[in-house]
Amino acid sequence: IIGLTANALRDSETHCLASGMTRFAAKPISAARLGEALARVLGGAAPDQAAGAAAMQARGARHFDPAVLDRLVHDIAAGPTLDVVNHFVALMPIQLARMTTLAAGDPEALAAAATRLKRAAHGFGLLRLAQAATELAEAPTADGIEGRLRDMQAMLRTGIDELRAWRPTA
Repeated sequence: IIGLTANALRDSETHCLASGMTRFAAKPISAARLGEALARVLGGAAPDQAAGAAAMQARGARHFDPAVLDRLVHDIAAGPTLDVVNHFVALMPIQLARMTTLAAGDPEALAAAATRLKRAAHGFGLLRLAQAATELAEAPTADGIEGRLRDMQAMLRTGIDELRAWRPTA
């Protein structure tokens, strides 16, 4: 949760963070600043995992749910949404490459990185990638991690193609 307020006093930031928000930004907010804040939290609060799994089943385990971005457009407008999508597209391959490095010996850091990727993927409607990241976060020392990470890279490539092709609905 990113707190936005017209009040830029330090007490406002402290209050927002104390109430459970992940980041704070004072108005006026630009698409670039919003993109930076979203990138820092990689998609915001984690969605309920059971609800996410149910949503995947209800949608036939589609890779991408454009309704997620359509809701974002409704909330912040098309231009900033496209900016945030472009920022996500630029950052996620770097995040996944870092996870591949972590798989070699730091399961705790790998689990944390997978959780961040899960949040980001959910935040952009990449349902299969979010589910794969959830599974990796829950079992970062399981056999076959390298293969799972390769699969996730393929899912990310597909997701990036779908994000680039997405256009807001009228």
